[in-house]
Amino acid sequence: MPAYTSLKNMILKKMKNTNFKYLLLVVLSLFGGVNWAQAQSATSGATESGGGTFEKLFLFAVALVIIVAFIAIWRTLSAVMKNQMMAAGVTTPQTQEKKTNFWAKLTNATPIEHEADIMLDHNYDGIRELDNKLPPWWVALFYITIAWAVVYIAYFHVFHLGPLQAEEYTIKMEQAEAQVSAHLATLGAQVDENTAELKNDEASLKKGKDIFTLKCVACHRADGGGLIGPNLTDKYWLHGSGIKNIFKTVKYGVPSTAMAPWANQLSPSEIEDVASYVISLQGTNPPDPKAPEGKEE
Repeated sequence: MPAYTSLKNMILKKMKNTNFKYLLLVVLSLFGGVNWAQAQSATSGATESGGGTFEKLFLFAVALVIIVAFIAIWRTLSAVMKNQMMAAGVTTPQTQEKKTNFWAKLTNATPIEHEADIMLDHNYDGIRELDNKLPPWWVALFYITIAWAVVYIAYFHVFHLGPLQAEEYTIKMEQAEAQVSAHLATLGAQVDENTAELKNDEASLKKGKDIFTLKCVACHRADGGGLIGPNLTDKYWLHGSGIKNIFKTVKYGVPSTAMAPWANQLSPSEIEDVASYVISLQGTNPPDPKAPEGKEE
């Protein structure tokens, strides 16, 4: 036993310097693949309905391959250590022999000491080839991938039970657009007289015109020429021009005048739209406008 222990320590020390490094590199690389898959799963929203089950099955398959590969590499190194010990005349415990026999049956591999029996005749520059059989676990995984391909094709392409990549892309884009719209709506609620900006797009001006037609024509006329309220088409202003001043006037109104505050009836975004529309009336020159009031700006 002292000789066995000494040889074992020597081989383990050698493994730490050579094979063990390669083993560690392979294992870390495989686990890196799992981390990448998890990151992709999180980025693509795998926890949402429609993608979680497939992602979990994929991660399970990757983890299974890692475990099998780790065991295969470890057992190969153990077999090398055993052969070196046998060459040195050191016997291993019987339990280790049983484990090796079990692994040999599982992998269907020819023991190293009998490799000469399966050595092929041809060689290339001294490199020879073994006629080893495929390991049963590898063959099993191969057939599993074929079965998985059949299930995948039936699930996605035959029965159309799940969305294809193009369909998933379309769904994600629609969800993103809905989220953007919701976000912009929240931003609209934060607009005030200090942050209001002039809108020149057709959609905003149309909204502003609709609000103006519903709320403002009684005092300013449909063309903005002015009745009770001032003319909105000239260069004269009672309470200041510009989007921020007009926004403030519409929002808070003007005390002791017919200009009522609209903050309780219109949202900040709507006030911004109607104020932008009022500015768009500048220079339209409607017929029979009201006389100028206020200061020219």
